[in-house]
Amino acid sequence: MAAGDKVKFSVICTPIEEIATEQALSPIPEIIASEVGKSLSGSGEATVASFDADSGSGADASVQGYLNGVVNYVNCVDNSATAISTHTTASFVYIKNTGYLFDSVTTLGVAMTEHVVVTTVNTGTTTISSLGPGEAIVLKALQATKTLDCTKIKVQTFEANGSGAGTDDHLAVEILVVD
Repeated sequence: MAAGDKVKFSVICTPIEEIATEQALSPIPEIIASEVGKSLSGSGEATVASFDADSGSGADASVQGYLNGVVNYVNCVDNSATAISTHTTASFVYIKNTGYLFDSVTTLGVAMTEHVVVTTVNTGTTTISSLGPGEAIVLKALQATKTLDCTKIKVQTFEANGSGAGTDDHLAVEILVVD
């Protein structure tokens, strides 16, 4: 691993409100929310000691989410929250709802509309995020001094309205977990 290895990331959001019109227009006109008045954004870099998330025992795709350019999807089940990784000292975590059923660790199934709920405790007690199809979040920690325990970051499939997903609705979640 080279001395300057890192992950670059950015986040942008634009608060939107619909404007009322005297005529029924389609689509309904939208503007940047007047209460905020602008888009919000931030970016940064996470220093990475190793892209091998299980550096003590060699690279493991199920721990890191990728190995040698090949993805290793997490099977996000509907009836129990699943830890995203067994890695306990990560400095950067990326979690994405692929919007597809889990077929295998390297293959996506059919497109779905369910959400992935990211929690810190089983069964959604402490929700971090609810990710619709294609949505993702990143979590950054301070390398070596303040890290992320991925055994405590869990994912579970839910319907878009927050109700329990069907028994066969196991979504594929894409992750990247690095030191």
